[in-house]
Amino acid sequence: MRIILLIAAVLIFARCARNNNQYDIQSSTKSDLQAIDLNKALEQTVYKQSDIIDSIKKIVFLETNDSSLIHPPILKIEVTDERIYISDIYQSMGLIIFDQNGKFIKRLPQGNGPGEIACMINFTFDKFANQLIVYGNPFVYLFDEDGNYIDVKIADFSADHILATADEYLFSKIPGHANPQFEGCDNNSIIVTDKNLNIKHMMCPYASNRGVSLRMGHIGDAAYISVPDGDTVYYYGNHDFMAKYAFDFSEHKVIPVEPTDPAEIIAYYSKPIEGFVFNANYLETEHHQVMNFSKGRYGYSLFRNKDNGHTIGGINCSRNFEEEIIMGSGETTWYNQFVSWNLPQSYAKGSLQSDKYVSVADRQKLDALDAEDNPFLVFYTLKDF
Repeated sequence: MRIILLIAAVLIFARCARNNNQYDIQSSTKSDLQAIDLNKALEQTVYKQSDIIDSIKKIVFLETNDSSLIHPPILKIEVTDERIYISDIYQSMGLIIFDQNGKFIKRLPQGNGPGEIACMINFTFDKFANQLIVYGNPFVYLFDEDGNYIDVKIADFSADHILATADEYLFSKIPGHANPQFEGCDNNSIIVTDKNLNIKHMMCPYASNRGVSLRMGHIGDAAYISVPDGDTVYYYGNHDFMAKYAFDFSEHKVIPVEPTDPAEIIAYYSKPIEGFVFNANYLETEHHQVMNFSKGRYGYSLFRNKDNGHTIGGINCSRNFEEEIIMGSGETTWYNQFVSWNLPQSYAKGSLQSDKYVSVADRQKLDALDAEDNPFLVFYTLKDF
């Protein structure tokens, strides 16, 4: 069934209430909605890495010492003009700061003392205030760009992700979070607050109740929001919430209904799943989108040129081992560059024989890596395919 675009829509605020608490619900506008047909693209199974990669801009070798050692997997990366912020699974979740060259700066302290993080859940860099923001339910910690403690605030709700805009924070919550104050309006996944954590409104309905986290990121000064199990990517900027992209994969789409009985769960995941689910792993730059879909236990990556609509992707990525290193579909973006991370053991020493993508100096550094070294980051751009 084809997606029907609404010619125009009006920004509507509804209101829900519980125990005298009232929260505005912001609905999305759809006047700028773009329909993207992905049905043919999802029939692709194999793609060449050389068909999508334009160039490797740099490889960052993260300094390895007792203080900077990363405990993989890496959970999140944010890159600024000066710093690289990485969260890992150290003590459930830790946060490490490097400079743009990979030099170790600081691992934020964890604990219950002044300036220490208790039970970190997520983080973001607020480029508008030049502050590192760490969320650890119910605390919101503020640090400067080098991780020096500034302040702590307390939120009266539970969430799992945080993103900063010019004058607001966006908190995402998954179904089942203990937020009884939102009863009656708890179908919305985003809590919008001012920077003093006063709730302004809620927005962005869930696509399912599976308890899967959505993804938020920056595109320019706006935020994008991708919702798992759905088909829509939203923009939020200048206090305007809009549905920006609608993915049409109706010929292959399934609606996941996750059972709750343990015996049914085993049976559910044992049988083959024929259709696709948008898992909300999504990245966007000025000219490209990277979308990830799931089909049972398998992941499909699609790379789309926003300028001409061409889409390449599939489940298997083939590459020339003498020229290319594994780059994946990216973990974050920095301007028009995608950033992925790789473990040292993912690189076969001596395999690169060409400087088409990787310089001689970087090849020598790759060949010198040990399995105990920190992961390395690859900054790369996509072709105008």
